[in-house]
Amino acid sequence: TVSKESVEFVRNLLFKKRPKSAMLMSHDPKARHDSMRDFRNLLANARTPHTAQAVIQAGLVPRFVELLQIDNNPSLHFEAGWALTNIMAFTTEQTKVVIDEGAIPIFCRLLASDNDDVREQAVHALGNIAGSGDLTHRNQVLEEGAMMPLLQLLNGHLKLSMLRTRTWALSNF
Repeated sequence: TVSKESVEFVRNLLFKKRPKSAMLMSHDPKARHDSMRDFRNLLANARTPHTAQAVIQAGLVPRFVELLQIDNNPSLHFEAGWALTNIMAFTTEQTKVVIDEGAIPIFCRLLASDNDDVREQAVHALGNIAGSGDLTHRNQVLEEGAMMPLLQLLNGHLKLSMLRTRTWALSNF
């Protein structure tokens, strides 16, 4: 169950002065980005699965996944990817919600992004999926062909933080 505090917090974020969920649907790229960043911050600061569950129950996961696919917008891909990564950080059931929205092939494609931060979020997301505790999740990532791109990302000069994330993600396989 979701705590009343978490539900109230998400409700306030969704429906205060500028409803954040409505801004996610906006055709205005800045409004969409700002809203996605606010949700990413909310989820990044969550210490329990309740906030992620409240976001799931608000029906926002499909839109987050959709925003990963908007062409030529790496900043939005980064924000949406990070938010989804945080949703998948708590429970296998929450990870399944993201998977069921078709996120695995999208994250696999984002491994080839020109943007380092987007690639890093894709690695982290796929690592969360593979390490969720459900072997079918890991197998879905493998069946989507993520292993070779993940291994190829180990080549070249990497910042230590990137090397750590990539090594951790591979250890989940």
